[in-house]
Amino acid sequence: MQEQLRIAAVGDVMLSGSYWDQARKNDTENLFKEVTPLLEDAQVAVGNLEGPLTEGAVSCPPWRFCLHGHPAYAQVLRKAGFGALSLANNHIMDYGWEAVEETIQLLSNAGVRSFGVGENLSAARAPLRLSLAGMNVAFLGYSDVPVDMPVYATKTRPGVLAANPELMIEDICSAKQDSDLVVISLHWGHEMLPCPTSRQRKLARQLISAGANLILGHHPHVLQGFEQMNGGLVAYSLGTYSVCEEEWIGTSSNGASFREMHMGPNDGWRRQAVLRVGITADGTVVNHQLTPIYIRPDMRVVPDPRPERIEELRRSSSILQKPFYSLRSGSQGLSARMTDWVEHVEAGVPVWKMALRVRPRHFKWITHRISREWQQLRGLR
Repeated sequence: MQEQLRIAAVGDVMLSGSYWDQARKNDTENLFKEVTPLLEDAQVAVGNLEGPLTEGAVSCPPWRFCLHGHPAYAQVLRKAGFGALSLANNHIMDYGWEAVEETIQLLSNAGVRSFGVGENLSAARAPLRLSLAGMNVAFLGYSDVPVDMPVYATKTRPGVLAANPELMIEDICSAKQDSDLVVISLHWGHEMLPCPTSRQRKLARQLISAGANLILGHHPHVLQGFEQMNGGLVAYSLGTYSVCEEEWIGTSSNGASFREMHMGPNDGWRRQAVLRVGITADGTVVNHQLTPIYIRPDMRVVPDPRPERIEELRRSSSILQKPFYSLRSGSQGLSARMTDWVEHVEAGVPVWKMALRVRPRHFKWITHRISREWQQLRGLR
């Protein structure tokens, strides 16, 4: 019987907002205690750290919703079972490159490796290489989320590795030359949508065909389905592993308030899962299992033994095999967007109050946004 590498994976790890209160009170021990065995059972556990670990010497832009966690969480994450974290996402640069460097050092000191960022494009493209179960494993991290500030690495600028399909394929082929397995961590898709777009599925096939063995997706904050292809496995979204309550009011350059946001997780955000994968040295995913978990209102993550959760997870994958998938995913996407909008209104922001803030420039932005959303839902971008 071939040796198997056991990988555990989760989605977005967000430690902002009320997680700071827990850290200041030194009351973090029980946050992940009940689900740590799910991660420790693997030879490596991977997640996406959404936001730097820093006290924020550099201020976050006041017009942007920013995330960051207390530096103490580096040790907390190691004790929770994590061995590697992708930093390739749209929030890791919220407090500047210095905060990213601080995060990398904090994680390293705690025994957690990181990848997906670099002091320039070349450094960001360099994979994290680990020797696990007698196999050489390369980890690559990418982000495919538009950001209104310079977060992506260039030849001369530090930052996050952008999900350029041509470069991704080059990176996979290069990593495959001296690695048994290639694992991709990919921040992509649309928030709160229950299924991936046709564009995502097309890109996933390209990456698997290039030699990737496992694609771990995140950013939508909810779970999406799985597909096996050419011996590899694609997890389109592993949802969220930690989430909290947070209030934010954006201000313009003259200090005027222009936007309010309440980051309050609904039940969809709380119903999450841990993925465990068995993969052999020839790159074949021989088994995978999703174990349901639940993020309680007190932020503790616990196993979720409810029988309906298993059926819920099965349905999320079965829809990918249905005919007219593009039409189904588009209609579900629009439905999810409307639900999210209604919940935002019900949260206490009246429509008339939002309307009073509309300016002529917003119509151009809205038109562009609607066009872009429609193209992505149809898989054209």
